[in-house]
Amino acid sequence: ELETQKVALEESKLELDAAQAELAVKRAEADKLLSELVAIGQEYEDLLEKSEDEQQELALEIAKAEKEYNAAKKKEQEAANSPTASASSSAPTSAPTSAPTSAAAQSAAQSAAQSTAQSAAPRITFGFGGSSSENAIGAFGTGTESGVSGETSEEIQAEGGIQPVERPKRLEPAFRYVILDSERLIAYWQNETGWQVNDGVKLVSARRNAQVIPKQGDFRFLELQLGTVDEEFRITKIRIFQLARQYSVTKIAQEENDVLSTITRHASLTRSQKNALLQGLKKHFMRSVWADSPAVYDYLMNEDFHSHEIS
Repeated sequence: ELETQKVALEESKLELDAAQAELAVKRAEADKLLSELVAIGQEYEDLLEKSEDEQQELALEIAKAEKEYNAAKKKEQEAANSPTASASSSAPTSAPTSAPTSAAAQSAAQSAAQSTAQSAAPRITFGFGGSSSENAIGAFGTGTESGVSGETSEEIQAEGGIQPVERPKRLEPAFRYVILDSERLIAYWQNETGWQVNDGVKLVSARRNAQVIPKQGDFRFLELQLGTVDEEFRITKIRIFQLARQYSVTKIAQEENDVLSTITRHASLTRSQKNALLQGLKKHFMRSVWADSPAVYDYLMNEDFHSHEIS
């Protein structure tokens, strides 16, 4: 009876060894398939990134070509509207009718003109971080390129010196916030870390590295609103604001919400700023969070340099 049991155990052991060997073979096949899938996934990601880079390059080329075309068209229109050489040459030349004034008289006239111009111009000296022309209300953008507002100084002062804008009241824990300069990501906020500043290599604590925060520049403040779409985590809306040109970003080293008080108006992004934002999104989010949000993805890739809200 013992011999029979011994033989049965040996047979069971042989069967177990065979099953383990078969399992090892199948495990090796599964590992091989998994490796192939990982390689295919990586190749797919590389192709996507290459495609995005090519789209960015194409967008830059298109923008450059449009700029050159518009410049040539404008030059052609100016040439067509300018007076002809014959018309200018046929115009009679009037002889001087008065003697030149003395140097003293000219100097007095210039002084009087400068004094009149200075007294007539409205003094706009409020803003953030000083009273220079860079951070006066005209520099924040009031609807004109030159920064000269159509309102009187009294009307501007009545509005606090800033055009009406719906600012964020506070930094929302569920959102993310980004500050860009003209071509790179300057600072990033998330609830877990607070404000971090770009030191040229990586993001570091703004409070502990205040010396690397830029004091002046052309800054954009972005609110990235996050939510779920079809049970997937997505960027659902982006709001873009202009910050004061001086001493606005330095406030991120103080209280977290202080920088919100330096928002001056709604703003849009240039191509360079879009590229900087795209690189930041790639670094801080899974691709699906931004790329699977059609409005956000299209905005990053298209030639929309006017919108201040994307959703």
